[in-house]
Amino acid sequence: MAKALQNSSEAPMFHISLDAFVEMSRRRDMRSDEELNQALRIHHLNLQSTLKRVAASHFGIVLDLVLRDTTAFEECISALAPRRTYVIGVCCPLDVLEERERSRPDRGEGMARSQ
Repeated sequence: MAKALQNSSEAPMFHISLDAFVEMSRRRDMRSDEELNQALRIHHLNLQSTLKRVAASHFGIVLDLVLRDTTAFEECISALAPRRTYVIGVCCPLDVLEERERSRPDRGEGMARSQ
């Protein structure tokens, strides 16, 4: 959906996705839950930094992420503070998400349920 919004825009638009930052590390390399949480925090900090930089430009932004907690949401909104921001939430039944997960090679088993 984010890519469709970007593609349908007549103005220059950045599609910024938390996944792009998460793909910088490999989950299997994390030796503990603490390391995994540290990596996720780094990904969120990189996302916020990028949002602030792009928000200071004239480019449009489509932010694409799964919001797991209110702190991450508030940090993203804060990073976008100079801009008018619209939040669009998308919900889907778990069985549909799990079927989608099985059909995508870039999704690990159990990812839909954990998110």
